[in-house]
Amino acid sequence: YSQTFYYDMELQSDQKMIIGGQYSTNRFILRLNQDGSIDSSFATNGIYDFLDDDDYYVDYFKLKILEDDKIMVFRRSQLTSLSDFNYELLRFTQDGVPDSTFGINGVHSLSFIEEASYFLVDFLILDDHSVLLNGKVTTLDEYNVEMTEHVLIRLTEDVLIDSTFGENGYAYDQALNLSDIDLQNDGKIVCAGTVNLNPQGTVGAISLSRFTADGFIDSTFSEDGHATVDIGVYADYANALSIQDDGKIIIGGSFFNFSGGSGTDCMVARFNQDGSIDNSFGENGVFKLSLSSGTDIITGLALQEVNKIVFTGYANYSSFDYITGRIILDDISASPDTGICYGDSATLYAYSDSLIIGWASEYEPDVLLSTASSLTISPDSTTRYFVYGISDTASVNVSMFEVPSFNLISDSTLCEGESLIINATYPNATYLWQDSSADASFNAFESGSYYVTVSNVCGSATDTVLLTFNPVPDIDLGPDLYLCEGNEYELDAFYPGATYLWQDSSSNSTFTVHEAGSYYVNLSLENCSSVDSLDAYYSPHSVAFIELTVCDSMLAPGGDLYYTESGTYLDTLTNAAGCDSVITVDLTVNSSTFTEVTLSECESYTAADGSTFSTSGIYEIVLANQSGCDSILNLDLTIINLNTEVLQTGISLTALAENVNYQWLDCSSDFTAIDGANGQNFTPQIDGSYAVEISDGNCTAISECYDITSTAINGVDKKSEIILYPNPSSSHLNVTVQNKEAAFIKILSTSAELVYAKEILNETTQIDLSTLAKGVYHLQILNKEQVPLYSERIIMH
Repeated sequence: YSQTFYYDMELQSDQKMIIGGQYSTNRFILRLNQDGSIDSSFATNGIYDFLDDDDYYVDYFKLKILEDDKIMVFRRSQLTSLSDFNYELLRFTQDGVPDSTFGINGVHSLSFIEEASYFLVDFLILDDHSVLLNGKVTTLDEYNVEMTEHVLIRLTEDVLIDSTFGENGYAYDQALNLSDIDLQNDGKIVCAGTVNLNPQGTVGAISLSRFTADGFIDSTFSEDGHATVDIGVYADYANALSIQDDGKIIIGGSFFNFSGGSGTDCMVARFNQDGSIDNSFGENGVFKLSLSSGTDIITGLALQEVNKIVFTGYANYSSFDYITGRIILDDISASPDTGICYGDSATLYAYSDSLIIGWASEYEPDVLLSTASSLTISPDSTTRYFVYGISDTASVNVSMFEVPSFNLISDSTLCEGESLIINATYPNATYLWQDSSADASFNAFESGSYYVTVSNVCGSATDTVLLTFNPVPDIDLGPDLYLCEGNEYELDAFYPGATYLWQDSSSNSTFTVHEAGSYYVNLSLENCSSVDSLDAYYSPHSVAFIELTVCDSMLAPGGDLYYTESGTYLDTLTNAAGCDSVITVDLTVNSSTFTEVTLSECESYTAADGSTFSTSGIYEIVLANQSGCDSILNLDLTIINLNTEVLQTGISLTALAENVNYQWLDCSSDFTAIDGANGQNFTPQIDGSYAVEISDGNCTAISECYDITSTAINGVDKKSEIILYPNPSSSHLNVTVQNKEAAFIKILSTSAELVYAKEILNETTQIDLSTLAKGVYHLQILNKEQVPLYSERIIMH
């Protein structure tokens, strides 16, 4: 068909080639035999055709071969030119039939974060059967501007987002026009693509980026995780990626073969593991191939054996035609370095599609040992062998080994707290100690038997060492000493079986200190020793004289007795240094005085010390006597408080105090005593202001002043609620009351004696007063509760 494209290719375990692509608008996968012919046993006559893929907007897919030769396809499709892409994983049996055990009829639909738009181009199957997707993601930033990034997405074996990878399953990097992805032996992820070199995107270069296995950019790769190489004069495209066993990275793609033109040539480039271009490959790291005058492109590649690169793509001869090809690496390679035992032999191999000139050893480089691709050797010593090709040389170093022969250190005695490293290092050997550790040495720090088995390709040997850790004598002389003049102190360093060496070279277990200085002892026991030391300080005794005058008694400086009499006393204390301090006390003892007094006072009492008491009680008053000691007064105090309250009833006043003397006073006449007004009750004869003087023994008190005013002297009250007539009267009195609360009438003498009482039954009541003596009386109008409402003065004549 016209317009036949290959999207991707992989090799099954039998080296048959699985190719996926498109003819016209149909998508397919097919299998080729090793010689390039179609394998008719695959699917239907060698081809599986996606018959439903007849829509123009269905794009392309990538494929991978699983461990059991099943085929996994990562498919991207689009219903219309404006719709977002749909993504699916499809799985086929090794012979091209949909695998019904995977998803629904061999298909798993994929979904990602909805707020983003994805353009995914490739995938990987990892060792744990998880899936790694590679592409771009476009989101809106905080300013609602589109932002595009490179994205890796990891799916679990169950085709779910793996949140342990990157940021919740997603790893991000700078944007590339992405193509292929592959995995290094250490699990790191290498991505290939094209990066724009100008803002318009019309000039580009090959670019690589590397991620760590857990989804973060690897800054150890080409300094910042990215490597870029500009090959052509216009633009370069990286479409395919594969990694050699030695970690070198192979990139396949195309480049423009002249500035500004539309023709491209195929290219393969090789990078070192650190991201630098491998200048030993092709011309300055790049192999170039021109197949037509139009567009030639490599779209997929794979490594075959150790020195072959198989690629697919298309070339523009008359229309687009697919191409397959193979590149032979000029490198010659040989078996890895190895080791053999004395007397054994080994076979070395060389790999190259070019002619192998022959083998030689480093000791006889001019002697040809073989021209075959293999060489069997049995050297007597370690030897390097070289294999020569047309333009390259490889070598293998063969090391000679024998059964390990070694001796550990001799049995040893050490002291507790020390350690000893037992070294069993032997070339190209492994180690197994008594505790199953596998290092070349062992750090011992306690008594016991230590042994190690040293093994190499030729055999093993074992040796044992006995270590004894003796105890270190335990010595503690104690803290520094602080002694008094004339005192001694014995230091005891006894430890069973030990020998002693003091600072003065004496060798007893004890040492007596009798002067200031530094003291130390060295204890030895079975070659183990320890040292302890201290300093001794001596302080003098002290004396003191004090002269004191105290009241009554004094506590001795030593705090164990009291001095109660004047005299000279000696006492001994301990000074700050812990030594005796003798104190002489010349003591004068003065006595305190005690007095008892009983007093009665009116209202309050102020003592000599200024204290004021207003309640009765027994009080202690402390003053100073002539000798400066306490003069203690025990005061039995009675406070007399007179009751000056007065009850005013109309114009009558009654003192509430009982069993006292009374004298009524005229307040308006400078509290002049009223003759004959000495009773508890008092009714003034005239209006005025009056008080009562209460006296009890030596205590006298005057009450408040009370105003007395007659309100009905003319027979009519001021509020017109009571009318008295006639007033004055000689026989009877008419009382008219216009207050509904009025209930009783009472008449009192001037001494507040009740002389008449009557219930009010009518508005006007007539009272017979003919029996009353001449004089002044008080008439009261009361309510039902006997509360006075009015008080009027009446006169009988």
